Order: sequence, then structure tokens, then C-alpha cells
Amino acid sequence: MTTRFSGFFRQTLVLLLCQLSVMAAFAQQYTGSWYGTLATPFQKMVLVYHITADASGNLSATMDSPDQKAFGIKMDTAYVANDSLHINFKRAGITYAAALVNDTALHGRFFQGAALPLNMTHDKLEAAAPRARPQTPKPPYSYNVVDTTYYNADKSIRFGATLTYPKENKRYPVLLMITGSGQQDRDEELFDHRPFAIIADYLTKQGYAVLRVDDRGAGKSTGQFKDATSADFAKDVQAGIAFLKTLPVVDPKKIILAGHSEGGCIAAMIAAESKEVAYVISLAGVGVSGRDLIVQQGVDMRRAAGNTSASDLILIETALRSMANTVVAEPDPAKGLAKITADSKAFEKTIPDTTLTRLYQNTDSATRAKNLEASVNRFYDPWFRFLITRNFPDYWKKITVPILAINGDKDVQVAAEPNLTAIRKAAESNGNKRVTTVSLPGLNHLFQHCKTCTTQEYAQLEESLAPELLEQLRVWLAANVK
Repeated sequence: MTTRFSGFFRQTLVLLLCQLSVMAAFAQQYTGSWYGTLATPFQKMVLVYHITADASGNLSATMDSPDQKAFGIKMDTAYVANDSLHINFKRAGITYAAALVNDTALHGRFFQGAALPLNMTHDKLEAAAPRARPQTPKPPYSYNVVDTTYYNADKSIRFGATLTYPKENKRYPVLLMITGSGQQDRDEELFDHRPFAIIADYLTKQGYAVLRVDDRGAGKSTGQFKDATSADFAKDVQAGIAFLKTLPVVDPKKIILAGHSEGGCIAAMIAAESKEVAYVISLAGVGVSGRDLIVQQGVDMRRAAGNTSASDLILIETALRSMANTVVAEPDPAKGLAKITADSKAFEKTIPDTTLTRLYQNTDSATRAKNLEASVNRFYDPWFRFLITRNFPDYWKKITVPILAINGDKDVQVAAEPNLTAIRKAAESNGNKRVTTVSLPGLNHLFQHCKTCTTQEYAQLEESLAPELLEQLRVWLAANVK
């Protein structure tokens, strides 16, 4: 190496090290724990971002939602661009963009389906006090309660679970509870409601064993939740079936899969192939195709929110179906986004400006484009695309064991009539005559008696679970299982 080149190399190295030092110092402004209160249509809730930087100044982040008892959720990206911090969580369709103010605060907007202001500081905030939920069971219990763990076949995931069963020393029919979409604990806790704990308490007193399980990565379960699909969760449930068959208090010939929402879909997927499942209970489960579900859900939720005319709902349905058809037909996210964006622009040209303003709730074109991209990215998440490309009648028609399907007739997430009809039609098309479908009046997706019956109302209702749902379970189980 010549003296000139050696000197140049040293100068370049010094400049590079200086640049890296500046980048690292710059990144340090954003590191630490940031606390803020997000005012959602459901409730006010505390959010926390924990941001760290490596030696080169590259940021990474995790998120806590203490009110939802969710902690350490790893974000996909965290970076600074155009003097703003950007944090993204693709699976949930979450983005946060904020400017640093006086090195002590972040002022920005949180986006998940809609943009909401979220300002954050380093001042610690605590979760809100638990709400009154009088139906939640409390000890002492009149039955056995065993907190346990078990593993999947290759020992890569450990599941935390609670088994309840009556005091008598014998084998019992057993319900394996399957949670709905999103990462949930064994009680399927949402807004302090614990529906699976209530079901387990009620049915154990009726003479059944009940196993309820933390989702992978939640509670005492290990495993990777991010990028997992319903097919992966079905394997988790199969590990639960294998565990139940080892227990002396379980009748292995009377294993009942009972799933709520997505859990109902998973129950059908397993029962369509497994000889180990003796009965299937679907609670607000899906009977139509994933594509039809997403379209119906979007229309029903907009209708329930009010202030949307019948003609506008038709336009919304048309736009949603076009988007869903593209996601199903085009596996490449970039190509899908390009086509959906082009289709959306062409669609907007056919609609008067006053109608567009109503449909998009007064958002400008730039915000609409951003919202559209976020929605498409969410549709191409592995979990979501698996759901939207499924034809659930194909599973239901393969099931030969007794089926109970219950939906609330005010459900805006999984509409009762089309899904119950599809389940019955599919199962009976292959000769299964042991199908019971029930539409419960006045109940929402969580089987609460509702007033506005929007998703925003879930947290506001004191009731966790309607007594008539429990009674339907008792009557059907007594007639079909015992």
C-alpha cells in the first residue's frame, strides 16, 4: 500500500467512523420507552414503544398494549426519514409516524384502518383499571382446575393451558376451546371479558372436561405468532388433541372441538381430515368463502356505524369485492397493489365528488392512497391471504360428525344468516344430517346483548356472554354427547 493510498484510506475510514458515530448519536434521540394514550372508537388505551439502536444507528422496536395485556410485540421496521420516526407492524396493518419535539416528545399519528393522533413521552403510563365483569368465574371452584403445559410433536412449541373437570374419578367428554383471530390467551380475554373462562366454568359444572389454551406466543405458550396462518394454528390444536388423549380423565372417543370466529374455521379444517374429533361446535364461525366473508364484513360494519345510504353500501361492496378478487387471483403483493390502485382510480372517476367525500369520510386523495396501500399490505399478510383464499364450505362438507353452529343475529363480523346457511348446506350436501344451526336474536359477535351492535360497543357492555348461548350449548351437548 503506497503512502498516499494509506493516507487516503485512513482519512476515508475516519470519515466513515465519524459518520457512523453521528448516525448512532442521532438514533439515540429516539431510543427508550415512549408512552402515549390512543383514543380509539372502542376505548382510550395506553400504547408503549420500546426503541433501541445498534452501534450503527439502526433502530428496532417492540410495542406494548397494557390494556389488552399484550407485551413485547416485535415491530417489522423502525427508522427515521424526513425528520420523522416511522414504525410499522405489517401483520396488524399498524403504522406510526411522529416528529421528535424538543428531544422529549413524539407528536404523530397512529394508523390502523384509520388515522388517529398519538403523542408520546417518556413519562410512564399505566393501564386503566379493570372494568366490572361480573360473569367472570372466581374461586373457590366446585371442580378440579389444573394449570398445565404440553408440547407439539417436534417439541418446538410449549403450550400453556388450563384443564377443568368434575371431582368424580372417571373419564369425561372434553371440549377443546379454540380462540378467534388475533393473539389471545386461554380465556380469549378481550376488554376484560373472559368468555372461554365462563364457558369452561359452566360446562364443567354440567359434567364435561374443558381445555383452554394460550395461543402460540401468548401467556405461557411459546412459539412464533407473526406470519402464522390458520393452518399453523390448526397444527397447534392437533397438539392439544394429542395431549388430551394421554389424560386419564378424558374420554378419547368424545373429543369436542369448540371454536369461536376463526376458531370455528380451524375446528372445521381439522374435523374435515381427523378421525379423532367426535363433535364440532362453531361459535360465530365462518361458513362462506373467505372472500365473501371480507366483503360482507366490510359492508355490515359500515352499515352498523350509521350514516351510510343503501346506494353507498352498494358502491362499498363493489370496491371491496374488486379488491378481494385481485388479492385472491394475484399472489404477488406488488402486482396486487398496482392493480388495486389502478382499479381504485378508475372506480373513483365514475363517482361524483360529493359521493367520494361521503365514502372516504372527508379524507384527501393523498390520505386515501396511503389508506389503500395499508389495506392492501394487510390483505397480503400471510394470515390474511390464507383466510381470504379459503373456501370454507369445502371443509364443512367433509365433516361427518355432529355439528352445532351458533351465531348472533346482530353479528357484523360474521353475519349469521349466510354463514349458518352455508354450513348447513355444505355439511348436508355430503350426507351429514346431524347438523344444528342456531341464530340467537339480539347478540353480537361476542355473544353479548347489544344496543348499537358495532364492534366499538364490545368494551362498553358489562355482559361478557349471553346466558342463552350457554343454555344452547348445554341442551345440544346433553342430546348429542352424553
